[in-house]
Amino acid sequence: MKRKLSERWQALSPREKTGLQAALLLLLIALVWSVFLKPSLAVWQNHAKEWTALEQQRQQMAALQSQAQALQKRTPLSREEALKSLQALTRSAMPSAQVAAQNERVSVSFKAASATVLASWLQSARENAQVRVVDAQWQRTPEGLWEGAMVLKLPSRNGQP
Repeated sequence: MKRKLSERWQALSPREKTGLQAALLLLLIALVWSVFLKPSLAVWQNHAKEWTALEQQRQQMAALQSQAQALQKRTPLSREEALKSLQALTRSAMPSAQVAAQNERVSVSFKAASATVLASWLQSARENAQVRVVDAQWQRTPEGLWEGAMVLKLPSRNGQP
C-alpha cells in the first residue's frame, strides 16, 4: 500500500503535488483551529463574564458566612424572652396581627401586610426572637398585600432553638 502511494505520488506533476500539499496544509490548519484555538478563544472571550459571576458568588458566600458567624455568637434567649421579643416585634411591625403561644410553638395570623413589612418582620423575628418558621401559609390579596398564618418554633427552655 505504501509503495503504491509512493508510486502514485511520483507520477503526479509538480503542480498537482503543490495543490495536494496546499490542500493538506489547509486541512491541518482547519483541524488545529477547530480542536485547539477555537475553544481557547471562546474561553478567553467569556472569562470576564465568568469572573464577574464568580466574584458575585464569592461576595454572597462571604455575606452568608458573616451572617452565620453572627448567629453563632449571639446569646441564646430563653423561651419567655423570645416570646416577649416576638410579641413586641409583631405589635410594632404588624399591629393587626394576632399572636398565640402554645408550648414551644407560636401561631401568628396577619392580614393586609406588605411584602417588605412581612420580610422585615420575619428577619427581625429570626434574629431578635431566635424563632424558626415551622409552617407558613400565605396568600396574596387582589390589592397586592399578603395575608395568612405562620407557626414559629421558640427556643427551648435552655435557650437552644
